Amino acid sequence: MIKLNRKNGRIDINLIAIEIGKDLCIILTGGEEHIGSITVGTAANKSKNIIIEGHKEHVLTRKIGEILTQQNYWGNFVICCGIHFDDITIDEIEDVMSLSCDMIEEMITKQKERLNRLGDNS
Repeated sequence: MIKLNRKNGRIDINLIAIEIGKDLCIILTGGEEHIGSITVGTAANKSKNIIIEGHKEHVLTRKIGEILTQQNYWGNFVICCGIHFDDITIDEIEDVMSLSCDMIEEMITKQKERLNRLGDNS
């Protein structure tokens, strides 16, 4: 399991990544935690989004799915996301996107390093 956190001002984002064999479950939360969107994808660049009515987290989960496939992530993945900050500004939305994507990149690096140490370069 990998746990990461990033902050900028009042924006505080948490990531938990749980390995399920070669697959991955990512939970991304911040502010008032909830589930707003779920993206399920494969290494073959096929994904599906489940969007809870009135929520916009699918923009972020879709982007994270793109990062995983561009980085040749080796398994299936599910991304559960719920981030809510009252009266969020455009700059703060950009912070949420940037901090979240930075954590995903760090998580991928940590996963690949771990697999290399284990001798599995898939």
